Amino acid sequence: MKNDAERIIFDSWEESIYVTARVSRGVDSLTVQEELKDSERVTKLVESIIKLKHLACTEHYTLFINNEVFEAMMHCGVNSPMVTQNLWFQVTMDGQYVMCNPRFLIEMQMKRGKMSVLEAYEQCKLFDRRDLHSYYKKQMRHTVHVTTNIGCTREFNRHRSISPLEQSTRYLTMTVNDLNFTDLVIQHEFESESFFNEYHKLVESRGRDFARDVLPLGTVTKCYYTAFPRAWFKFFGLRRNPKTAHPMIHDLADKIHELFTPKLIITDEDETNA
Repeated sequence: MKNDAERIIFDSWEESIYVTARVSRGVDSLTVQEELKDSERVTKLVESIIKLKHLACTEHYTLFINNEVFEAMMHCGVNSPMVTQNLWFQVTMDGQYVMCNPRFLIEMQMKRGKMSVLEAYEQCKLFDRRDLHSYYKKQMRHTVHVTTNIGCTREFNRHRSISPLEQSTRYLTMTVNDLNFTDLVIQHEFESESFFNEYHKLVESRGRDFARDVLPLGTVTKCYYTAFPRAWFKFFGLRRNPKTAHPMIHDLADKIHELFTPKLIITDEDETNA
């Protein structure tokens, strides 16, 4: 059983879109870091992604909206149920800003402002306040990059308040080294050249879109997950329980929890005492 997790801090919203899009296509992270040096390439691909409405790539960041601007946009106060009960908003502890899942804001701008998706994206870029990240770093949406297996991500993706973006097997040809079973005995039984010979024949004759149907849940995968602290603590409460959690996701939840120690995120108790 192999699980890995690391915290990710993006320098800009554009970078977060580019990186998550490229890694989901199976491009290795070192190559992506080199590509980021070409700003023209990055901007061009990001605009293409937005035009195609592949908005899952826009979720792995935090936008900041000043309270007065937010109230003018939304026609409601920051203490209204629309904000306090919304999974994609969170008010900063000093009450000066509303932090937002960027995708929600893009879609809201499109609907209320009758904008195209690219126009809405350009409008929302005004709220990319990198200068605020250090001050509000404990309250912001936190991103982790994980390596696990497909069966584990099926459980992870049930947490609807956590934004997922998973590597696609449509763009990769898997090998015997890409098995990642929970139980090593099962993995040993499954590791056979005959299975992958048949899989590779399917890739050649039908393409990856069809060949991936035969891949087991124990196939390795990589994902980005982003959420506000409250959602992460709910995840930890459910998935770190050894009595009810599947061993694979229990181990992964422990590894992610370690990334937030010493305390790097605001807890419900902190908000109560603020």
